[in-house]
Amino acid sequence: MVRRVFWQGWVVVAMMAWGTPAVAGDAFGAAESAVYEVRYGPSHLAEMGVETSCAEDGVVTSRLTAASRGLARRIHPFQVRLDTRANVDGGRSERSQTFIHEKGVSRRYRSQFDTSPQVSTEAQVRGRTEREQVGLPRVGQDLLSWMLHLRLDVAREGALQGARRYALWDGWKLVYLDVMPGDVEEVWTPVGEVEAQAFRLRRTRLEQAGAGWERAEATEELGTLWIETSPRALPVSMSFRAPIGSVRIEIQELERRSCGT
Repeated sequence: MVRRVFWQGWVVVAMMAWGTPAVAGDAFGAAESAVYEVRYGPSHLAEMGVETSCAEDGVVTSRLTAASRGLARRIHPFQVRLDTRANVDGGRSERSQTFIHEKGVSRRYRSQFDTSPQVSTEAQVRGRTEREQVGLPRVGQDLLSWMLHLRLDVAREGALQGARRYALWDGWKLVYLDVMPGDVEEVWTPVGEVEAQAFRLRRTRLEQAGAGWERAEATEELGTLWIETSPRALPVSMSFRAPIGSVRIEIQELERRSCGT
């Protein structure tokens, strides 16, 4: 049961750049570290932490780490680490890494993106290394970089109107992530009460068909993400669907450090 809950929602959990840099008026003007909890009702399923750099020449680096907690750790222990180097000025990922360790088995995927658009990936699984080069239907994002670009839009514009579509490559598959803006709400968090816009998330898995891509399955509703509608544009909460009900991710701690100090 815990395994199903975790992997049904993990693509969403992993994609969240929880704690990516606060977006100041000049964009990514502060570094951040943040802690989030993943809960199903009173059960503490996992904890996530993110460290993110200040922007340098339009590039931001970020790392997300996550590990199971409580009953989830006893039944299905896991550790995950995601890294990204995102070109926020160019609106794309430059390179990323996904590392997953579960049930004593480790998997690592390293991807290099270019503007063609194309991605080159090295996968290490059970002692074997495989490499592939894949043409993408549009500029590629990784599991963290898309959130950097969404936050930048919110920081610059406030509450958003139009939907966004991102082509996400996680190292072994491609999906379209559609982000639909909703209402602005007052949201209480342990780091303060904020006005945050709700965003519905939908995912469509793709598969290669000749030289292009086509939909592999029906579009799936993933859940709702709340982002603070201020120049900081902080992701504060998310509710996503799992086989046993709604799982919640909420910010618990936040530390900000001004760039250049």
